[in-house]
Amino acid sequence: SQPPLLLLFHDEVVPLEWVWNVDGLGHRLNYPKDVLRHAKLLHWTGPLKPWRNHGVNRMLWEPYTLEYCPSYSHREHTTTCRPDSWFC
Repeated sequence: SQPPLLLLFHDEVVPLEWVWNVDGLGHRLNYPKDVLRHAKLLHWTGPLKPWRNHGVNRMLWEPYTLEYCPSYSHREHTTTCRPDSWFC
């Protein structure tokens, strides 16, 4: 959990640039493409994880799954995806 770590390492923390934690991908659909292009770490905070039934931002997540199949991954909107769509 983050609070105990913050208490333990409060004086040994180094701030990182925003590119190292682009979060909110489990509830936000409006990130600018420029932000996502420069992101080094994508963080799916929020209830709509891409591997769940009504997940969002699946097009960002699918290329990193073992069962990714590009011919079945085209989406018009990330909230209309079938949960099993990344399996071929």
